Amino acid sequence: AAVLFSSHTSRDLLNYNKMQLQALYLSFLLILPVYGVIHQGMPPRGWNSYDGYTCTVSEDEVKANADYMQQHLSVYGYEYVVIDYEWFRPGKGQFSCCDHQSWQDLVIDEYGRLQPCPLRYPSSKGGKGLKPLADYVHNLDLKFGIHIMRGIPRVAVEKNLPIYGSKYTAKDAADETKGCSWCDDMWGIKNNAAGQAYYNSIIELYSVWGVDYIKMDCAYSDIYLSEIDQINEAIKNNTRDFVLSMSPTNRDPKLGDQVKTNVTMYRINGDVWDNWNGVMSAFSTAPLFVDLIGSPSYPDLDMLPLGHLSVRQGHGPSRQSQLTKDEQFTLMTLWAMFRNPLIIGGALSDLKNDSFTTSLLTNKGVLEINSYSKYNHPVNTSLFLGNEPSSGLTLNVEKCSGWQTVEQRWSIENNGTIMPDYNRYCLTVHNCDGKTLRAQMCNEPNTCSNGINQLWTASDLHLTTIKSQMDGSCLTIVDDPMTKSGLSVTMAPCKGGNNQQWTYNWGGSSIQTEVRGMNVCLAITHPGKAWTAKGKNGEVFLALFNTEDVPANISIALNDMYSGEKYSSCMARDVWFGGAEREVKDNVFARLPSHGTALYNLTQCH
Repeated sequence: AAVLFSSHTSRDLLNYNKMQLQALYLSFLLILPVYGVIHQGMPPRGWNSYDGYTCTVSEDEVKANADYMQQHLSVYGYEYVVIDYEWFRPGKGQFSCCDHQSWQDLVIDEYGRLQPCPLRYPSSKGGKGLKPLADYVHNLDLKFGIHIMRGIPRVAVEKNLPIYGSKYTAKDAADETKGCSWCDDMWGIKNNAAGQAYYNSIIELYSVWGVDYIKMDCAYSDIYLSEIDQINEAIKNNTRDFVLSMSPTNRDPKLGDQVKTNVTMYRINGDVWDNWNGVMSAFSTAPLFVDLIGSPSYPDLDMLPLGHLSVRQGHGPSRQSQLTKDEQFTLMTLWAMFRNPLIIGGALSDLKNDSFTTSLLTNKGVLEINSYSKYNHPVNTSLFLGNEPSSGLTLNVEKCSGWQTVEQRWSIENNGTIMPDYNRYCLTVHNCDGKTLRAQMCNEPNTCSNGINQLWTASDLHLTTIKSQMDGSCLTIVDDPMTKSGLSVTMAPCKGGNNQQWTYNWGGSSIQTEVRGMNVCLAITHPGKAWTAKGKNGEVFLALFNTEDVPANISIALNDMYSGEKYSSCMARDVWFGGAEREVKDNVFARLPSHGTALYNLTQCH
């Protein structure tokens, strides 16, 4: 017998069944894997072949470096093994560098996709690509990565090869107006269906090979945003997750904000090699990106030029990193405090006899900061070039940078003192020597001439001379080829020249003058540098840096570490060297060697 339902009951049942089906569908969606660019909770960590081998790394060398990582570094979170730079060039021999060869020589498949050079990667023969090498790396429980150039090979466009899995050809996809200015291997990709199909095809190939990490070069620019979107879309459409790294350098935080959800990491600094200038450049760049750390991607200052570099003289002679030990501590400390991806550049297989570099890469406290810290940012400090704070901060004149540059902001006080906003010291004729200027503690006990060397007279606030009340000499601009601006500031007899005329800019509180058509401002030179971060358990990490070329004392008030947080005392432990905790009150003070650093874990702050 049939069971009859009223029409009202039938509608209820249909609605109920529809609700069940919708719930079942949503449940199904929840268990489906979601693929795309990896945004993990900590910066990527691994090794890249470029600093050690440039474009000459061989399959056996990749395996040797992977073996070393698995045996000695994987326990510390290092997991990516990345082949950089032109693995797809044929070369003339196993270790041939690939520069200055024709784009027509690139190794590609029948669909215009790059293939490894079989001379250096013999396991790729027979159309296997990099899969055998990726399998080797994966069998070590590590992950495999490659460097690629943005776009489509020019040789594929010349031959107008078909694009895998589509109805399009290479000429449909190529944008010949957007090549790479420093490498002629590739044309750009059009923002059309054919261009998307090409990016889909290479991601499909890399997925088959087992690639986990893609470093895409000549790509990180606002004029290539469509291609960043296209490769991101191709990754989303694939069934494998990838770390996506963008290179080369772009220092614009606005661009970082635009790409942050489409990539895992992106280069913000120039190449950092084993010289101090490269490290110093990072101190200028990093503060611009503090709001973008881990949100969800990571700004990247570059890899770590540590250990054995240029094994076959690809970038300078074969050598151990020429950074001093103090500079290497500074490099690792800044990279940790900035939560930079830790990608080792030197040859890992040569670390077996390099205990110092190994200790830098495996310090658990430093790696914890890199992995889990938050609220990372630079803070103001005081730096003293002598043995005592009375030595003061050095001064110079620099191109005026505007209100945002605290090192160029000053206050002319009614009592005759001139004070930098940076730390509220006093402009001082150092040791009453009549020429050397410093910013020193106001009214310090050993101020000469009862402090008159800290008192000044400005007759007017526009085109004024700034005279010392000590001897009547004037603040004076002089030529100095050793400075960036070619100028420096000193004291000299007043003669009324243009190099002694200053304007106090109330809008920006700068003390400035015009020399050779350039506005220059009185500034504190290379002030002490410090970074702070918070740990998982509320501890404060504090890094102090001496970027001067001579030893110096660095001091920071506990109250200056975080706005609104006032501390009078903390317990401090040295992160690099350990040892017992010690109490610090009011200020943290360290004597640092040239280009050196100190890194502290501060607890029980109150």
